[in-house]
This record gives sequence, structure tokens and C-alpha cells, in this order.
Amino acid sequence: MTEKTIRETITFSCDPEFKALVGRKQEELNYQTKSQMIRDALQNLFQKLEMLENIPNTKIITAIISVIYDHRSIETVQQFLHIQHSFHISYSFHHHLNHNECIETLIIRDEAENVKELVKEVHGISGTGSTTVQLVTEEKLI
Repeated sequence: MTEKTIRETITFSCDPEFKALVGRKQEELNYQTKSQMIRDALQNLFQKLEMLENIPNTKIITAIISVIYDHRSIETVQQFLHIQHSFHISYSFHHHLNHNECIETLIIRDEAENVKELVKEVHGISGTGSTTVQLVTEEKLI
């Protein structure tokens, strides 16, 4: 007799369009369940974040951080401005995706310790949607 793996359930809220997207991607990618697909996506995120954490704090790195958010939230906009003035951002790009949503793209070249702190700060901004972090080294994109 084999030991059965105990599984726990995690739930999250999303808008109907995102839920439909998840369903379409589940079918396109041939996942048996949405749970499997979401688990893989989270594991991929955690692997990227772990790679960042494993970079020595004093190494100079470049990161591209993009965040989608609802610009109608004054608090969110203020948090972005505060972050941009608190770190040595090399480049900031703001683009209007539609009537309500914007994307903010930040490029920073600094010690890994500061980049790690910036990523934490960005993840802590209220009112944000999708956030991506791309690390760039002299060798390649990570």
C-alpha cells in the first residue's frame, strides 16, 4: 500500500477575464487541471526569485521590473513615485495600456542587495496586477 500525498487548497481572487484566460491556457498547454498549471507558474516564479536571492549582495546587476496597475489609485501612483525616488533607477517607462491600466517599467543597475530590496518594495505596492522581474547579467538574460 502506498502512502497518499496530502494536498492542501489555496484560493485566490481574480477578475472574470483572468479566470477565462487561465482556462484557455490550461487547454492550450494541455494541463489536466488549473491547479497543476498555477502550481508550475508559481514554482517558476519562486525559482526566479531564488536565483536573485542567491546572487551575492555586492555584485552589480541589472534588473528590468514591469508592473501593471490601475492608475486611478492615487495611493498606488504615490507608492511608485516614492520607490522611484528611493532607489537609483536608471530608467523608468510609463505606458497607458487602456483607460484604467498602466504599465510601469523600471530598469536598475545596482548592487544585488539594492535590487532585491527594490523587488520587495514593488511587490508590496497595493493595487498592482502582474509584476515581472527580468535579471540581466553580462553573460545572458536570466
